[in-house]
Amino acid sequence: MGFKLEKNRYNKGVEWMRNILFHTQFTKKRIVVAVKKLLNDIPPTKVDGFKMAANVLREISFDKTKSNHSATTLIRQAQFLQFIDSQLQSDDEKIEKIIIGNLNELRRIITQPDAIYFQVIGDILQIQHPKKPWIENFLPRNLPDSPYVENKPVNPRPPLTPEAVNGGNHFVTSVPALESSFFICSRLGPSTTTTPLITISSMLVLASYLTRMEGPFWGSIRGNGLAYSCDIRCDIDRLLTFHLYRSSNVYKAYNISQQLIAKHLSGELDFDPISIEEARSSAIYDIVSKESTASDAAEESIKDFFRGWGHNGWRKVLADIQKVTIADLKSV
Repeated sequence: MGFKLEKNRYNKGVEWMRNILFHTQFTKKRIVVAVKKLLNDIPPTKVDGFKMAANVLREISFDKTKSNHSATTLIRQAQFLQFIDSQLQSDDEKIEKIIIGNLNELRRIITQPDAIYFQVIGDILQIQHPKKPWIENFLPRNLPDSPYVENKPVNPRPPLTPEAVNGGNHFVTSVPALESSFFICSRLGPSTTTTPLITISSMLVLASYLTRMEGPFWGSIRGNGLAYSCDIRCDIDRLLTFHLYRSSNVYKAYNISQQLIAKHLSGELDFDPISIEEARSSAIYDIVSKESTASDAAEESIKDFFRGWGHNGWRKVLADIQKVTIADLKSV
C-alpha cells in the first residue's frame, strides 16, 4: 500500500493508512462488488496467450502452500472467486459471518507489527519529527506488544517448487481462441545472496546481446517467421525465463535459440564488440528506466532492502556492466 502526498499532508497520510488497514469494515455488499470485479477480469486473461502462459508458469514454479505468486494465479482465483460468489448469493448469515471472519483474520495476520515495513521517500528533512506519527498514531492501542527488530532479515526469494529448482516440468495449455503459440521456459534465476554481482551483470548483458533488435535471435527467429518476438528476462531472486510471443513453430524457434547460444559459447560464432557495447547500453537503460519516477525509485529501493543490497546494489551492477568481458559472457 502506498500514498503520494504533499508534505503538509504527511500526518494525514499516516492516519489514512491506519484507517484503511485497521478500521475498514467488511460488509457483504462490498465483498460482492469486489468479487464481481475480479471475476470480470478473468475472461480477457483467458484469451491472452502470454498471460495464460505466465499464470501456468507461476502455478508450477511457486510453492502452493507458501507463495502468493501461486495463490493469485488465474487458475486458482477463478475457482476460488466462483466459490465465494456462489456462497454470497445465499442468504445464510452463518456463511456471511464465516467469510467476513476469514477476511478479518487475514487482516490480523498481515498487520502484525513485526510483519510491517515502512518506507518514506521525499525531502524528509523538511518534515518535523517524521517518525512521530508512525510511532504514536499508526498502530492501534489494542495490538499485542511485538519486539521491534531493526533490519529484520527477509528471504528475498519466494518459496519455489522442486521442479522450478531442478527443472523437468512442462505443460501445454490449449487456448482455442488463439491462432499462434506462446512459450515460456524457465530455470532458477540469480540470487542476491549467492550470485556474484559480476555474474548478474554478465547475464543482463548476454540477454540484451541475444535479444536486441537485429541481433542473433531477431534475425534467426523473427526473420524466419518463427515468432513475432522473443525475450530473455533475468528476474533476480526469482526465475530466468525465455519467452516466445506469437510463435508459428515453438519447437523450431526454441531449437534455433539453443543452437545460437551454444555456438556463441563454443566460439563457433564470435561476439561482436560493437554489439556488446550496444547490449551494455541497453542493459543499463533497462535498469535506469526502473527508477524513472520517484515512486518507481521508492519501489526499487524497498526491493533492494529485502535483497540486502542497501542503497547501492544496482549502482554496483551498473559499474560491473561496464567491466563485462567476452569471457564473462561465455562463463554465464
